[in-house]
Amino acid sequence: MSVLLKPLALIILALCPFALAAEKVTACTSTLFVPFNWETATSLEGATIEVAKRFFEKEQVELELIPLNSWARCLKLAESGKIDLVLGAYKTAERQLWGDYIDEFIAQDIVQLFKNKNKQLHFEALDSLQQFRGGGIFENSYGKSFDTFIQDLSPTQWQEVARPEQVLTQLAFNRIDYAPMNRWNMEVLIFTLKQQGKIPADVEIVPIGKTINSNELYFLFSKKAGRYREFHQKMNAFIKGMKSKGDIQKMLNKSLTRYKQEFMEDRQ
Repeated sequence: MSVLLKPLALIILALCPFALAAEKVTACTSTLFVPFNWETATSLEGATIEVAKRFFEKEQVELELIPLNSWARCLKLAESGKIDLVLGAYKTAERQLWGDYIDEFIAQDIVQLFKNKNKQLHFEALDSLQQFRGGGIFENSYGKSFDTFIQDLSPTQWQEVARPEQVLTQLAFNRIDYAPMNRWNMEVLIFTLKQQGKIPADVEIVPIGKTINSNELYFLFSKKAGRYREFHQKMNAFIKGMKSKGDIQKMLNKSLTRYKQEFMEDRQ
């Protein structure tokens, strides 16, 4: 830059204090959703975070990840416009009031029924489960059809607890016959409970039947922050391209492996 142009550039920056700020996007996410998003002692990790990092690096825009340790607070800050972007959110009518979703979803969170491998149980239709005892988590939704089904079950047919670890412990010791959960959560929790010695190492929990529900995870821009129009078309194309090449599935697998490694290192 010439000597004559330097003062001019300084004047422009002084008059436009947001000229550089616009090149940064702030983002938050859940920190307890392996392998999509999770937190180590020093950083935020996960497949949705990696997708966002790659996209904004390509666009030469700084991505600032805000660690909040609270999913509810992340959503509230995005609703108020204090954070630009939520990484990995389900689509709901309430959130659509204050946020703009990218059209292309990042990944699917698929809910299936699981059982202890040594249990004789075959699932083809929901009615076939009435002779068995299932278990879930208080106030969790497993999709409209399954939620409607369990409403009519007696306490001997369906029971609920506070935490997913409790459900899996009951499943491991055959205190319940089946439980709905997403595959990623199941794999992470079974691994963790075995490492902690809370369930036998030789227990096998396996999926049965078809998917009972599927939720898509999206990037969600705050309407008040106003960054959606700036990025949505390019982000749609970027995510679509990554999915077509299988890159996001590879990220999910890599994230799960890294989580297990971090867990083992923390226990040493």
